[in-house]
Order: sequence, then C-alpha cells, then structure tokens
Amino acid sequence: MRKLAAIIFTDIEGFTKLMQHNETEAMHVLERYKQTYLHQVKQFRGQHIKFLGDGTLTIFSSVIDAVNCAIALQRALQTEPIIPVRIGIHQGDIIIEKKDVIGDAVNLASRIQPYGIGGSIILSEKVCTELQNHSEISTVALGSFHLKNIFQPVNLHAVIADGIKVPYIHKLNESGQQSSLNQPVKTGSAFRTLLKKPRLLRVTLPILVIGLLSTWFVAKTTAGKTDELLKVIAVFPFESIDAGEQNTVFAKGLTEEMIALLSSNPGLTIKEIPANVASNNKDNLKKLLHEIKAGSILEGKVQHDNDKLYVFVNLQNISTGEVIWSKTYREKFEDLMSVQQQVAIKISESLNTGLGPAGTKSFASGRTNNPEAYRFYIEGRVALRKRTPRSMQEAISLFNKAIKEDSNFALAYSGLSDTYTILIDNGYLPYNSGINLARNAVNHAFKLDSSSAEIRASRAIFFSSLEGRYADAVKELRLALSIRPKYADANQWYALELAAAGQFDSAVSHIDKALLLDPYSERIWANKALILKFARQYKEAIKVLNHAIDSCIDNCQLLYRYKTECHFWLGQTDSVLSYAALNKDNLRNALFWKTVFNHDKSKLQQMLNEQLKNEHINYTEMALLCAFMEENEKALYFIKNAYNNKEFSSLIYLKVEPGFDNLHKENVFIDITNKLGL
Repeated sequence: MRKLAAIIFTDIEGFTKLMQHNETEAMHVLERYKQTYLHQVKQFRGQHIKFLGDGTLTIFSSVIDAVNCAIALQRALQTEPIIPVRIGIHQGDIIIEKKDVIGDAVNLASRIQPYGIGGSIILSEKVCTELQNHSEISTVALGSFHLKNIFQPVNLHAVIADGIKVPYIHKLNESGQQSSLNQPVKTGSAFRTLLKKPRLLRVTLPILVIGLLSTWFVAKTTAGKTDELLKVIAVFPFESIDAGEQNTVFAKGLTEEMIALLSSNPGLTIKEIPANVASNNKDNLKKLLHEIKAGSILEGKVQHDNDKLYVFVNLQNISTGEVIWSKTYREKFEDLMSVQQQVAIKISESLNTGLGPAGTKSFASGRTNNPEAYRFYIEGRVALRKRTPRSMQEAISLFNKAIKEDSNFALAYSGLSDTYTILIDNGYLPYNSGINLARNAVNHAFKLDSSSAEIRASRAIFFSSLEGRYADAVKELRLALSIRPKYADANQWYALELAAAGQFDSAVSHIDKALLLDPYSERIWANKALILKFARQYKEAIKVLNHAIDSCIDNCQLLYRYKTECHFWLGQTDSVLSYAALNKDNLRNALFWKTVFNHDKSKLQQMLNEQLKNEHINYTEMALLCAFMEENEKALYFIKNAYNNKEFSSLIYLKVEPGFDNLHKENVFIDITNKLGL
C-alpha cells in the first residue's frame, strides 16, 4: 500500500562509544529511551515501525504531529541523565509492506538525522514548507547538503524551540558529523581502582588534586572569556515572512532599531551583518564571524499583518551552536515598541548584563507609542540609507507621514533634518531651498527631546555640514557619545571632525570603534582611509582600502577613488591609472589623471568648463582638481566660490587635505580658514 507520510528517523548520539565503555549503562540508557519514545509516539498518533539498534523508524499521517512529537520527545529526554538523541524528519510517498516501509522518501529521511546534534530536530525542505502556516513552530535554515546516495543536494532546516538544540551549520561537514564540545568525562571506574590500592593513592592523590585544581582554574578562566565573547553579538537582518518590498523594508528597519536598542546597553557589543555580506558568505560564515570576534548570533523573523504582529527572535552561541535564548511573540502591532524592549531585556539577562529600566528608557527617548508613526519612521530610515535622490525624497514623505500620525515624534523630525542636510550636501537640493527646512526640523526635534543620542548627532551633522559650526558639532557629538558610547555613526562623524582638526590618533581610535560596531560599512572603511590619507599615512590607507575591497562590500567606487589618490601621493603612476579606470566618477577618472601626469592645462580647462555647465557644482572639488595640476590661482578662485556657496562639509578639510598643501601660505586660503575657525 502506498501513502503520503511524515517519516522520522532517530538515533542516540555517541551510543556506540558508550556501549564500548560501559555496556550495562548503555543498555539502561537504551531501555529508558525506548520507553520514552513509545509513549510520545502514542501521544501524537504516530505509528512505530521498528527499532534500529539505538535508533527508530516512525511514520505519521500529519507533519505537525510528527514535529510536535519530536519536540516533546527531546524535552522529555532532557531530564538527568540526559539522552542525546538526533532526530530527522522528511515527508514523502512510502510503500507499506507487512510491518515495514520502503521507498525513496524513506531512504532520504534516513540520511537527515546524522546532520543533527544530540537534542536537535532536523527537517527536510518538504517538511519545512508544510510548516509555513504554523507560526507556533519556528525553524532556521542550515543550508544545502549532499546526502549520501541522494543525487540532488537537499536543503535542511532545524527546529527552534525551548529545550531544543540547533546545530551550528559551519560545524557540519559533508558527512553530517559534528564534533561534540561537551562530552562527559567518565572518572568513576579509575577512581575506584585507586581506592583499592592505598599506596598508589598516596602517591597519586596530590598529583590528581593539583591536576583538578589546574583544570578548574583553566576552565574558570576560559568560561569567563567565553561569557564575555558571547556578549559580542552579530546581528543578521531580520527576515520578512511575507513577500513584498514593503514587508522587506519593514524587516530591515526593525533590524536597525533592534541594533540601536541593544547598543544602548554598554555591556553588549553589537555588530551589524548586512544582507549582502550574509548571502555572499554562506559557505564561509564561521570564518567571517571569527574575524569580527563575535561570540553569538541574533536572527529573527517578522510578520506584520494589519493589526497583528509576529516576531521570532533567536540568540545562538556561535561556538557550540546551542540556543542561548529564543522566543516567539504574537502581539498586536501597537505593541511593537514593547516587544523590542522585552527582547533587549531578555537578551541582556540571558548574557548576564542587565539593560534595566534606564537602558530601555534611553532607547525609548524621542520615539513614539503610535505604531503607524513608528512604522513610517523605520521605513524612512531604510530609504535614507540608500542615499539616492529618489530614495531620499521617499524618506521625506515617510518621515512626514510619521509626523502626521504623531506630531510629537522627535526622531521623525530628526530623520527629516538628516534627509534635507544630506540632499543639500550632495548637491541634490539648492542650499537656500533646503536650509530652513533642515533647521526647523532639527530644532523641533531638539525641543521635543534633548536627551536622545540620535538627535544630538543630527544637530552635529546640521551644524557642521550646513552652518560651518564645527566646534558646536564636536560638542554635540561628544554629548551623543556620552549618552550612547557604542553608536557607530556618531563615532564615525566624531572621528572625521577630529581629523579635520589634525587630531589623527584620536580620529583613528574613534573610526576603529565605529568599524568594530559596523564592520561591513563601505562608508566607514572609506572614511578610515580618508583619515589616514589626511595623516599622510598613504601605505596604511592602501592596506585599509585593500581589506575593504576584498571584504563583501558591494559598492567600491569611493574606495577606488581614495586608493587612486594614495597611489598618486606615493608617485605610483601605473597604480593610479589602473585604479582610476575602475572609478566611474566623472571627475576622478583615468582621463583626468592622464591629464595631470601629462600636465595638459588646456585639457584640464576643457574638463572644468564641462563641469561648470552642471546644475549643481562642487567648487571644493574643482579647487582640488586645479591643485593637483598646480594651478594655484584657479584653485583659490574655486575655494572662494565654495565658501560663498556654503560648502562647509568639504571645506572643513582644507587644512588637512594633501592637495591643498601648496596653498597654506596664500592670503585667500588663510582668510577663508580663519573665517571657518579652522
């Protein structure tokens, strides 16, 4: 008879070794396991087919019953002495012959459970698909594997639930075996031998005691280091359960907010793993996490359906693969802020570092209890991060919608100010058209909440970029970092302000803090190279740029530009032209650098004339191009234009930019740097 069934294979991890070590104990373990197994199979309406040594074969009519039975069985086996059982589940057509079952599905199912660890439940893609509409059962993808005697690779998943272990996928090899990090040590029989020999005991006991004390000390020291490492959390992008761009954007925004909340706990170090980095390194994730010195992984899934909210969060130990803490929240959408705070508190408690009411209060600063306003805000932040003219117009619309929902939403005003500031700074919005919009928004945000690190940082960006108030910007950034020391962007912006003032050691220190928190940001890596360039450490800057380019960073244009300049100052013509060819920047392309090397002033003038036809002109950039050609008078002319056009965000670097070194004694240059307070 042929039928569709859920098929479960189980076995006891390490049973053969236990049998060789102590046969009697092994038989007791096996008997207890069989009794527990048969009880749970009966409870969940399964059909026991046969015992396979220390393993079993069972079928179920329902996938849900099969998975729930597996969860119940694993939990029942967690009481001492724990029995480490691996469980694999697949669904497919089977043929029932007398008291046995056969078929391709049975063969595939038998290959799954070796990919688990004791206490885990591994599922095939078919089973996982059947669970999609059952949000009470959570899973995590382990990857695609070549199972023995199975032609096509098979996608495997692990059940995530209280008491259920999850194998760390990068400990899995092609045979499905994992090294056990917590094997029990059997010392009873050896100690009994010593008791029977008093003379041997007198000689051996002191050595044994010293050995045990040494082991205890090492274990304690190692445990302390391990505990501290777990507090370094790599946060992966939360997945949207529902398809659609808006749901994906909401999940991205929720990830950013979760990072912000956890970063407000000084006892935790949070490292953001961008989606492209995670996807590009699926086969080498362990190495990646080792490089950034993370001890645990935070992942999540999100579903927003009208007024309902589903959030699943999982915190996992990278070294052992064990789940440190996980929970599924099913709440009303209006409880989103509360859910985020609960997650942060539980994570902090599970790692023995309390966030406490003060920490959650700090995170709530400037935010809103209006769920729609909050949704518009986090989607606005995601749009702003893209930094294209279209995405920033979208961000303005979303921040305004948030403000319409809650007119006292301080961070929405802050986001609005940031967007206008960046639009003006990048030449997408005329200064006179946007300055009052940015100023009014940031002032309103500050009036509503002056205790927010984000709002302090927004004021700093506004002061430095649009008003040239560099000293005030530095004060605001110091205040932001005193509120939230592990704020990656604030550390980055503060580093740039310090570099502009020639304080390069402090600048490098703060940019390194930013990279520690956001290790895959193309902009932060580029700014570290920029700081090193300003410090005339060109070779070090190139090393930084090489590392960034070799990492999983998608957009390398800025990196190529800075690398080109560093090679120029080192006098490496071939390298300059090589990397300039990769740069799509109209001003710093290979043609420009050939013009510099050929000292072709007529060609340079032709290029400048073309740029002057553009609607938005960056006069500081034009001045630098002239300085590269040693056209100092023209360079000073463009610097004066840059000052008159209020290009404060680029003029801040006048004194540290190597290209302007020959201008430092010129009266025009001195006059403008004095006006800027540099």
